[in-house]
Amino acid sequence: MSDHNRATIRLVARHAGVSPATVSRVLSGSRQVSAINRDKVLGAVAELGYSPHITAQNLATGQSRIIGVVVPDLSNPHFTTLVKRLIHASAADSYEVLVADSDEVVDTECSLATDLLRRCDGVVMCNPRADDQALLALTEHDKPVLFVNRRFTTSEVSTAITDVGPAMEDITRHVLDLGHRRIAYVGGRVQSYLDTQRWSAIQRAGAGDDVELFRLPIDEHIPSWTSIAKTVLDLECTAVLANNDIGAVSLAATLTRMGVDVPGDISIAGFDDTPLASWFTPALTTARIRTDELGEVAWDAMSQMIVDPSTVIHSMLVATAVFRESTATRSTRPRH
Repeated sequence: MSDHNRATIRLVARHAGVSPATVSRVLSGSRQVSAINRDKVLGAVAELGYSPHITAQNLATGQSRIIGVVVPDLSNPHFTTLVKRLIHASAADSYEVLVADSDEVVDTECSLATDLLRRCDGVVMCNPRADDQALLALTEHDKPVLFVNRRFTTSEVSTAITDVGPAMEDITRHVLDLGHRRIAYVGGRVQSYLDTQRWSAIQRAGAGDDVELFRLPIDEHIPSWTSIAKTVLDLECTAVLANNDIGAVSLAATLTRMGVDVPGDISIAGFDDTPLASWFTPALTTARIRTDELGEVAWDAMSQMIVDPSTVIHSMLVATAVFRESTATRSTRPRH
């Protein structure tokens, strides 16, 4: 039948009684379609003999079926896990992922994202540290941009946020209950949204006349853990809360080599609950931030934004504290 050769997505949509966007979702394998509408579309496709050519379809729609992802450090297990989940989630919808690593250089984040926006259908910015104005300018490229773990004063941009405050407060109260009163927070860059949230949570939980809190930001990509350990010892801290598991393990191993017992002399907690946290001895007290789920949430948001660029999505996950052997009751014996 000649109509078969002229079948288009719009014709399929009219025949099925759905929108062209719904047809596109079904044909791309998206999970964002009800079973009823999927059956309607597949029935119309079969009846009309519609068989799209993927390359031609991409050219016609101006889509590459690729999304870009910018991460600050791909060697960090948190971002590796997040990207892996994004890759698998988007592959189920016939999309590919192109990854750019800023290598903790804040000034390159936006240029990397701009380059990806030229080649991709949308970009996911993971834990960006650039200033608000530069990041918001990325949304003017008429392509979807999702900001993961970064909040803005405007609600007009899409975000996927992990609320780290409750878990950080729980960990702080935990070490306080163990008798610690001089506590250091060894964190990442001050520009980091999550770092700011963690420090604020520590301050809320540790508010009290007999508690002293010290913030030790790390701006170097490869920090000197020996120098940081000496600072912790000079400050006479008995507990250290790190911004991630890598930092906690690095500091714990350094202190151990210096003859300091962990947790006998100094308790240490991490954040992220990567596999490293449970493999390390002593196993780390940390916070589970549900990275796999965050990757799924990020792709669900991006896929909706690609179909309808006017869509604005705000997703929120909540981290939870995990208590293990790296934190213990404050020792009263003198430290040598």
